[in-house]
Amino acid sequence: MKDNRRSIVFSSFAGEEQGLEGSSHFVQELQGTFPGKKVIAVFNFDIVGGDNSVNDENSMNEVRLFAPLMEPHRKLALKIQSLASSLEPSTKVILIPMADRPGRSGDQVSFQNKRIPAVRFNEAVENTSHQHSADDLPKYVSPRYLERIANLGESIVSALADAAD
Repeated sequence: MKDNRRSIVFSSFAGEEQGLEGSSHFVQELQGTFPGKKVIAVFNFDIVGGDNSVNDENSMNEVRLFAPLMEPHRKLALKIQSLASSLEPSTKVILIPMADRPGRSGDQVSFQNKRIPAVRFNEAVENTSHQHSADDLPKYVSPRYLERIANLGESIVSALADAAD
């Protein structure tokens, strides 16, 4: 990545399945960790391996973007969709107007609950029998899809970090 106008922080969290423990703690400590800074966007890339047992050629060119309809999350999601269409036109970003999948939750919710703009990227088709089980194996990951989503994320994060507004 180039030298951006804004700082970019990469983070990972433990305890998601135990009630978003890690991300909740991170959000509580934001001002102490980054005094005087404002978070303009949180991207949660969760389940973006392109499970090759269920994703076909078409869905390997798509990613779902979960964001509640309320501001500021909706505004961020629309900006991501707009940037993606110009920066990575071969990847279709499908906006889902929800915080997450029905009955499920991810670390972006800890930020959304504090009105920090946050979204979740998720592969187009999930095989839930592979998630959080003994069948959650590398052989189901599509390296080409994972590379596509990483490139998409890098392009959008970099563009937002360079933006003046």
